[in-house]
Amino acid sequence: MTTLTATKGQINTDFSKKAEENIDGTAMAEFIDGIRASLPYVLDGEDGTSRYILLAEVSEELEEWVSTGKTEKHEFKALPDDKEREFEAMCERHGYTVTSGRQKMSYMNHDADIVYLRARDPEAGVSVALIPWFMNPRKKYPVFVYLYADSYRSQHKAGVRESAKVAAELFGVGIHYSTVSRGKGTAQVLIAAKENLPVVTLPPVSQGDAIASVPIILTEAADGSVGRDKSDRPAPSASAKQKRKQKAGSPVTGRTGGATNAKYVGSPVLSDAARDFIGLCRRHVLNAATQYHRFLL
Repeated sequence: MTTLTATKGQINTDFSKKAEENIDGTAMAEFIDGIRASLPYVLDGEDGTSRYILLAEVSEELEEWVSTGKTEKHEFKALPDDKEREFEAMCERHGYTVTSGRQKMSYMNHDADIVYLRARDPEAGVSVALIPWFMNPRKKYPVFVYLYADSYRSQHKAGVRESAKVAAELFGVGIHYSTVSRGKGTAQVLIAAKENLPVVTLPPVSQGDAIASVPIILTEAADGSVGRDKSDRPAPSASAKQKRKQKAGSPVTGRTGGATNAKYVGSPVLSDAARDFIGLCRRHVLNAATQYHRFLL
């Protein structure tokens, strides 16, 4: 009989091979509980058939864009080439289908596509995608942009128009004030972090461990488990239906729809204050996914 171990901050990267062996049901349950305690993954939708693993570590080029705001590229891969091959090999071993997703993101006066991989179990009809920690499939801008706007509104007792404008200038985006209005209260999680959402102190899950965890998440999804009970999760700021209706626009003109680069305001170089805030958000976004299996927004 194979013994599995999974402790906080450590994931057995040989799981994909061990899963093919004769594993005791209790040992498997304990192992999956360990994964839940360590892995930042999100249940998307009420049925939980679509899931996302948030990558704390992304490709070097993408990390540079986020941390400096500088790039000339218009397409980034969430994973480097060698990890994409590792992902595809894992899927081939387990009989999963592999597809690539693409999401356009605007940041620091620049538009770029984020390309990520998704594994799908064709028999169970469930899937899991590996996406950057700052990405939300229904958001045009990095999540820290929205969190900064709401944090500014809360800390400075400012209106939503002013908060949107400040965030737009800091991160070079076209966030609309109505988006800040819909997200009111989200930043309270950050402001009162020690009471409501303790900062993650675990080592970030590596790209290799995230890939090795895909079979676990897909098996769990196929069995119908949805992680922690919904009553344990913080209430979302808006319903999924409302989020899908959100449209981005210019904070200066108030126009709706996608903003072009010409409408953006702000410096092309990311400030130290913005960098510090991004680091704070990274910890809390990953924590929300690890503890509650949901996006912070």
